[in-house]
Amino acid sequence: MIEEEFYKQTTLPTFGENTPPTALPPVIGPYKIESLLSKGGMSLLYLGKKEDDTASLAIKVLSPQFVQHPELKEQFLNEAHIIQLADHPNIIKLYGEGEWEGGLYIAMEFIQGISLKQFILQQSLSLKSALDIVLQVSYALLHLHTHGIIHRDLKPENILITETGAVKVIDFGIAQVMDNASDALAKGGRMLGTPNYMSPEQKKSAKNVVTASDIYSLGVIAYELLVGKFSFGTFQFSLLPPNIRNIIQKMLEPKVSDRYQDVVDVITDINAYISSDALEKDRSGRDQVTELFEQIRNCHMALLSDSLPNWNELEVGLGRSKTISSLGLFYDFVRFGNGSSLIYCGEFHENQVESLSHIGYLMGCVRTLYSEPLNEPLKKFHPTDFIQKLNARLAQDKFLPDFSSLFLYINPEEDTFEFISCGMSPVWHIPFGSKSARLLENDNPRLGFSSSTDYTFTSDNWKEGDSLFLHTFNTSLDQEEEKILDLHTLIENNLEEYMELAPQKQAVAVYKELASHTKYGLETSPKAVITLQRIM
Repeated sequence: MIEEEFYKQTTLPTFGENTPPTALPPVIGPYKIESLLSKGGMSLLYLGKKEDDTASLAIKVLSPQFVQHPELKEQFLNEAHIIQLADHPNIIKLYGEGEWEGGLYIAMEFIQGISLKQFILQQSLSLKSALDIVLQVSYALLHLHTHGIIHRDLKPENILITETGAVKVIDFGIAQVMDNASDALAKGGRMLGTPNYMSPEQKKSAKNVVTASDIYSLGVIAYELLVGKFSFGTFQFSLLPPNIRNIIQKMLEPKVSDRYQDVVDVITDINAYISSDALEKDRSGRDQVTELFEQIRNCHMALLSDSLPNWNELEVGLGRSKTISSLGLFYDFVRFGNGSSLIYCGEFHENQVESLSHIGYLMGCVRTLYSEPLNEPLKKFHPTDFIQKLNARLAQDKFLPDFSSLFLYINPEEDTFEFISCGMSPVWHIPFGSKSARLLENDNPRLGFSSSTDYTFTSDNWKEGDSLFLHTFNTSLDQEEEKILDLHTLIENNLEEYMELAPQKQAVAVYKELASHTKYGLETSPKAVITLQRIM
């Protein structure tokens, strides 16, 4: 029987109250701070950059009330040391650490991706893809164990999957260097880790962990990926594919001596399984369909931008569905030679496989039309001419359905932006220092509807610190006015609630809130949220 209260315990013991609100520091060490990413029980995570460097970094600081706490200070410094030792493609990278006027900081790689927890919730992975993730985590563990490091808190939330499918293991807050006598957090026999993913020996005491303890945690994750649901600490091995069942069972043996002792053996056995005909025998018809959908989704992603832009004066956030249901979604981010930018997004309402061919054709038309100002710094981009030419070209091709779209042109040199919504959402503008968003609208038909359509643009000032918000929810032109106003109110409330977050965190948070309201059509067409902030 599951002891419910036990499995609700947190990763670390409680040392004090939650972190109180704090003002955004302008700099931490050599890093200029742009926004707050998140607040934890004992730390804060900021988004920052080094001066004259375009790469964004995650800056983690120990919360002010814990700076004088010797055990937590020691563990915080230990985390930086461990990440520095663990230089591997599947492990988050360290870029710096030190002291600042507010205490201690660690500068790490900023990873844009989603946690493995989301993949388990969505049950959207084929058998082969699930095992590929397990192998990538295994390679990360092999590197850690080779350097004498035990993670001690391996769980889906601490494994991120990037847009390209790469795995990144994060959060070394309670990791331990083997034979470290000064393991501050484990003193007094405290329990450290997340109960659902902890080995029996780790539940008794954090001092008992060995490399096989991490393998047990990996076994729980592998079980959940293959079964497609959370285990909550109990396992029904009959749900696993027959030919890999013995491998997962051996990873999850309660006695340390019966378990895999070295992650190399886990890697060897899984690779042997994948290379044999056992994998094909274990694949159900449903799994084959899932793998086909993954291939289609990968084709879709190949048409979209590889990653969010990393521009000096503009930070971009994107929240969207990661499942096959997003096939009709398209977006792109363009930087012209004169420093201005074009962001466009939209959707085909009939979300079917043929949407991929439509999106490919659309992308070709769009990129052909902006190619001159893209490559020639002195060639100015004219949004109105661009839209008229694009619409005329799409209207001539009758095989392509008309589609909803939004184009946003940002010109920092003139401190302005222009946008046009073609059967899509309005734009919310949040001036720097304001606590509320201004709704900007224009009413245009979808592109490709008629070659003689005249389109109306809306323009506004674009100052340092200003933010913009746009989305693809509820884009139908025939929606009831009451329903649209209800959506606008919901968005405004969420923007106010998540105002202090960095654009990426804000986009994901607002997307999740909107997606939870099924009346906005998430189940029938793809949706996305894009946020932008002009960096000061």
